[in-house]
Amino acid sequence: MQDKTTRLAETSARTGLRINKRKTELMKINTTVNTPVTVGGEPTREVESFVYLGNVIDKQGGTDRDVAARTGKARAAFIMLKNI
Repeated sequence: MQDKTTRLAETSARTGLRINKRKTELMKINTTVNTPVTVGGEPTREVESFVYLGNVIDKQGGTDRDVAARTGKARAAFIMLKNI
């Protein structure tokens, strides 16, 4: 994983793109390897879930967190409409 991350950073740098070290997160799925992955010498933060294009992606592959997030957003929108 480290090799692929390093190659991605190098290839990106050649085209003028930089990986934001502070925003980079890592989710390991179906692996027993606990070797830390670094970007530019800084370790990446391992997460259980993250938001990608408005969808919650979690380690288990379930949709519970995504449905809960969308339900919460819809509820908030309805509460805002109530005051109209």
